[in-house]
Amino acid sequence: MRQGRTKLAMVEQYLVIDGRSVVVACPEGARSLLHSMTYQPPRLPVEGWFESRFGGGAAPDWTVHEQLVLQRRESGHRVSSMRRTPGGGIAAQSWRDEQLAPLLRLPGAALLNQLAGRVFNQLEGEISTVGYTEAGSYSLSKVGVTILGGHGLAVTISLPHAEQALFPSLASHAWLHPNLGAAG
Repeated sequence: MRQGRTKLAMVEQYLVIDGRSVVVACPEGARSLLHSMTYQPPRLPVEGWFESRFGGGAAPDWTVHEQLVLQRRESGHRVSSMRRTPGGGIAAQSWRDEQLAPLLRLPGAALLNQLAGRVFNQLEGEISTVGYTEAGSYSLSKVGVTILGGHGLAVTISLPHAEQALFPSLASHAWLHPNLGAAG
């Protein structure tokens, strides 16, 4: 892997457990963190909920990223959720800007709207709409961001403009388990 002009040595571990394939990759210099990771049993009811099963201690100079992508089989529509836990907390403005940056670099991209709204089931935050051209057609992405207990949380849904009526039904899949939302 390359990081800028520097070649970065990587290490990977593979595991198949409970019908899940798990791949964990990191720079060679973080091998000790890789070895400290565990795959934990579920804490939430398995039926109807997906939860990250990784555990481990992150050193203070590391940031933890989690991403969950739900994708409908037939349409390919995706709901992408992310959580980032940096040492020292996270500022709402910088978290929002970081989530919008990749979309705003797309051809013809423009920030169309920002408003307060529900990002996950019980968490208020800010929802931004970005319009851009992709593969010759106009698309819209909605990005919801919020902060909970020092964790940055985000949901991104992208659709062709003609399918924008699907945003509410897709957004209804971005839920935190009520116990997790209350505890942070």
